[in-house]
Order: sequence, then C-alpha cells, then structure tokens
Amino acid sequence: MEKKVTYTLTIYKEDSLTELETVTVDGKEATKISDTSYKAIIPAELVSSTIEAKTLYTKAKAEINKLGEEVHVTKQVIATIGNETIVKIYVRFGEGENEREKEYTLILDKEGTEDIQGLLSVTVNGHEIQPVGNIYNANIGEIAQKQQQ
Repeated sequence: MEKKVTYTLTIYKEDSLTELETVTVDGKEATKISDTSYKAIIPAELVSSTIEAKTLYTKAKAEINKLGEEVHVTKQVIATIGNETIVKIYVRFGEGENEREKEYTLILDKEGTEDIQGLLSVTVNGHEIQPVGNIYNANIGEIAQKQQQ
C-alpha cells in the first residue's frame, strides 16, 4: 500500500529574512509608518509598556533596545516616563560575514502629547531620511544612484 506524504515548503526572499511580522505595545499592534518605523499611542499615566516584536522568518533573532536576543519573538518591558519614548528593535539572521541586520524604530507617544511631537518620518524616493537635530537633509543624486544598483 502506497503512503502519501504532504510537505509544506515556505520560501523567503532574502530581504525578508530580517523583516518584522508584528510589533505590539501592551498587546495592541503598533502602526507601521514606514519601512523601518512603527508608532503607538499609549495612555499618559503609564510609566512602562510591554513591547513584543515577532519576526517574519521564524529562525531570525530579534532584540529590543539591546536587552537580549531571542529567536522569532522577543518581549521586553520598557520605561515610558517621558512624553515620547524611542525603542530600537534589531532583527538579525545569519552568522559571521553572512549575517544581516535591520534596525527598526518604535515611537511611543503619550496620549494627548502626540500632536506636539513633530514629524514622524521623512521619506525621499523610498528612502527614510534621518534627522540631525530638527534638520532633514537628502541628497537626491545619492539616493537615485542607490536605487539603480
């Protein structure tokens, strides 16, 4: 008698190896505002929040604010004393020279203060521009060259 076996094959594109599937703050999903940025509004009275990051690729490692790396899902309690808290999330896959890393930013704003925080992000031709102080600079020629490569 012939036995039938079924296999499931999941194929990940190389750039998805360091992608986040979800970011939650106190059990609620954060809003993705750009390729590498998330935002959540939290109650003004909170002095800490539980952040959970889940990678798309189940063998990737995730880390919140350099507080310890875990495979696929990581969870940390982060102090949220100010009106705005910036949390860094790192996703890594591979070893040695084959290691890839992507850095994400989670912005936590206290309820009632989110309107005075300023810009969430600036994106030029698909590239997120990081500010120096309150100044955003973008060299369009450099960005266009990177896109052609």
